[in-house]
Amino acid sequence: MITSTELFRLLLTAALLAAASGVAAERQPIEDKTIFNGKDLNGWSTSKPKYWSVKDGAIIGHSAANMPKNEFIWSGVTVKGFLCFDSVIVEIKAMKALTDIESAQVLRYLKATGCERALLVNFRAKSLQQKRFILSKDFQR
Repeated sequence: MITSTELFRLLLTAALLAAASGVAAERQPIEDKTIFNGKDLNGWSTSKPKYWSVKDGAIIGHSAANMPKNEFIWSGVTVKGFLCFDSVIVEIKAMKALTDIESAQVLRYLKATGCERALLVNFRAKSLQQKRFILSKDFQR
């Protein structure tokens, strides 16, 4: 199970990679409404719905008082990998250990999409495993 600290580190790393890379002007973002429609929490589950709402197209967690424990929201949609900020590929794995096969897969994704940055994350190892990839334009030829 991923801890909230590990999830925060993952998202922060992805955001920093995206900010450092810039978003290519010629690429248009793909809008996928299968995970979140931007309007309501349809398709999402939580044990405490009073803590969650949608505002300006984003899921917001809120509480007027200190909470005794973390509360979570989740979707039943399976995500194996995704493009973050239209510039960073995030490939998610759940295996005992990453191998060269997963790294080669990420490199193929980079070449196929034209992206320059990727993050490979494995949540099943004893501790969170991550590999960062930066593909130079010379390698993409």
